[in-house]
Amino acid sequence: MDSRAFRRFRRNKGALAGLVLVVAVTVLGILGPWLAPYDPVEQFTDVLLLSNGLPAGPRLAPGHWLGGDPLARDELSRLLSGARVSMLVAYIATAIAVLIGVGLGLISGYVGGRIDSALMRFVDVVLSMPFLLLAIVMQRVWDAPGIWTICIVLGVLSWTTLARVTRAKTMEARELDYVEAARALGLRHSRILARHVLPNVAGPIIAIATILVARMIIAESALSFLGLGVRPPTASWGSMLNESQSLLLGVPRLTLYPAVLISMAVFGFNLFGEGLRDAFDPKD
Repeated sequence: MDSRAFRRFRRNKGALAGLVLVVAVTVLGILGPWLAPYDPVEQFTDVLLLSNGLPAGPRLAPGHWLGGDPLARDELSRLLSGARVSMLVAYIATAIAVLIGVGLGLISGYVGGRIDSALMRFVDVVLSMPFLLLAIVMQRVWDAPGIWTICIVLGVLSWTTLARVTRAKTMEARELDYVEAARALGLRHSRILARHVLPNVAGPIIAIATILVARMIIAESALSFLGLGVRPPTASWGSMLNESQSLLLGVPRLTLYPAVLISMAVFGFNLFGEGLRDAFDPKD
């Protein structure tokens, strides 16, 4: 980020607030399992399960700060452990989408011609497919809803915006004088793309990728809520919403905790990404 972009970002209070939230949820995802007071899959039926079958709240379960879940597991430990799964999936899936989208966008925008037309028609085909429905179908076909499966599915289906923006910025960058001079000197195309074109398109890519992380958090939560995410007893914020839905009226706190964390993470990444976009390209 150049000095002018940094100053624009620093003056954006919403972007700074988003950065604070992003750092908070990222640190939570990294340190969550070590901060958890108990094993997230251990059951405390004698403490966290009441005689009527409902999970005990924090006031009735000393030492369990947020009470228990429907299976008498410590709620706080589940939330902290689920943070790692949710954030890991979001970051890895975004990285996969960036690799695919930026790679195809650079090639399409730099080469042009028939290759450009073919790649853009492929982007149109992918965009026409319903994202969540296709993710569910791919999950069912693979029949292995592990973390890496979810990351690959989400990443493969989420690169189209990155490809289009990268293509447009690459088409602008390839007309710059020093890029044309590099081509005239006979430099390899891969070197021109890496040293001269990519730095000019990096700003918008970072901004879009940041917003894409928020989309990945929502997508992973939706899949886990539908029972197509990580396998039990592994915790994620979406699976915790799934487990608590039957007790929404009786024990609303079980739904409130993961919902607040999901909202906080998505809100933070959206604010941060919008701030980066405005900083890199204030004309937009």
